[in-house]
Amino acid sequence: MQYEHYFPLGIAYDEAFLGRQNEITLLKRNAQAVRHTLLLSPRKYGKSSLVKNVIKELDYPAADIDLFLLSNAKSIEAKILKGARTLINNIAPSPEKWINTLANYFKKMDKRWTIGLKGVHLELIPDPHNDSAENIRDALSAVEYVLMKNKKKAIFFIDEVQEITHIEGSRAIEGAIRNFSQEAKHLMLIFSGSSQHMLRHMFEDQTRPLYDLCETIHLDRLAQSEYSQYLNQIAKKTWKQPLSHETFETIMHISECHPKVVYILCKKLWDHCTNKNKVPSPKDVKLVWSQYIQSYLKDTRNTLSARSVGQIKVLTYIATGNTSSLMSKAAQGCLNLTSGAIMQALAVLEQNDFIERLPNHIYRVIDPTVKATLDLFNKDYIYTSEAC
Repeated sequence: MQYEHYFPLGIAYDEAFLGRQNEITLLKRNAQAVRHTLLLSPRKYGKSSLVKNVIKELDYPAADIDLFLLSNAKSIEAKILKGARTLINNIAPSPEKWINTLANYFKKMDKRWTIGLKGVHLELIPDPHNDSAENIRDALSAVEYVLMKNKKKAIFFIDEVQEITHIEGSRAIEGAIRNFSQEAKHLMLIFSGSSQHMLRHMFEDQTRPLYDLCETIHLDRLAQSEYSQYLNQIAKKTWKQPLSHETFETIMHISECHPKVVYILCKKLWDHCTNKNKVPSPKDVKLVWSQYIQSYLKDTRNTLSARSVGQIKVLTYIATGNTSSLMSKAAQGCLNLTSGAIMQALAVLEQNDFIERLPNHIYRVIDPTVKATLDLFNKDYIYTSEAC
């Protein structure tokens, strides 16, 4: 029995995409209403999978781009123009028929763009002397024009959009996107990224051009009940019986219902137990998790090495179960840090998505892999009331 597609490490499609019914409904409604949307969640919570499945359900023309590590305005312009070309080629059944139409469109707008074909695909090439922000707005407007003429709607998914804030001329590009978006009636923009802090800065700061442009959809972890039926269904197909209650609870306890970690842990568990032709036990779950942590120990350690001593202290303190009252005298004494130093460490850790703040001022380490690594490094000393 092939089970690999049930635990994808990339995009989760069809039956491998779990839950998110409320988010699916919201995103579909926004796409139909052309309401631009910001997706917010920690890394590896399934934002891209959500978008791809909604696009598939709606059967809309779509393009997606990733701005990760782009370092200047021209590189961002090139990515967005590539997405615009992809969209026009997906929208128009015969791209060659649109050459004269788009040429006239840009001429009417007093823009010097070259419109042509590269093989069977339409090409859009702006004047190389034009401003990047202006080119981005014009390319998106051209897509909107083609959609209007075809009486269609489409989705443009821009991932790692926070990278725009790091480049020179960022405000001009953000302004161009806003200028287009406010008039769009056919092209919906979806934004996401790996830094919640930077995304909030872009879209929630009143001084930024993209302020109040989007509806925000927050993605949280799935409930255990979402995984129970799914994992037991796969177990029955694999071993003709469901997982034991103890085995399922061990998977949930270790993964903390983190979407990506659940899939990684279960993929390794199924590999291990299918090879041995045995139903997984709690002991098997702990074994494959330990092996996984060991295999990524160096990578995780390198990630943590960039943190300051104070940040590591606070992160370890949270990882070992101290999730509240982090400014208390007891916490200061245990960590040997002032309240100001603790507050600063919390702010930096939250900005870099190491921790997240839950209701009632409860903190949680986002990645169970990081938490397990910290436990391993500090197994000889745990921050407890007795230890302090």
